Amino acid sequence: MDKAEFNQAINSLKSFKEIKRNISNNLRTLCNDFTVIDFTYVFEDAYIHLIELAMNDKSGWIDWFIYENDFGKKEMAAGYDTVVKPIKNNDDLYDLMQSK
Repeated sequence: MDKAEFNQAINSLKSFKEIKRNISNNLRTLCNDFTVIDFTYVFEDAYIHLIELAMNDKSGWIDWFIYENDFGKKEMAAGYDTVVKPIKNNDDLYDLMQSK
């Protein structure tokens, strides 16, 4: 998977999660005691797994980037050995994964 394909895959997932969050928030506005039944996690997990396979991500960087680093918003640092830098976006993550 090249960088452009990787960016497209990650951006599609990010958009999906934002749409899902907006729908949930809007439904909560309509009904105060609305409970979201999230069935999309199966799709999300499978999609992330496919990206991990395509990138040969055995270190779990993609999952970390999405969930712990919030798609780079937290600008958490990561790296190998003593080479660590902030991972702020998809490109930073891709470069990190290609560096090993």
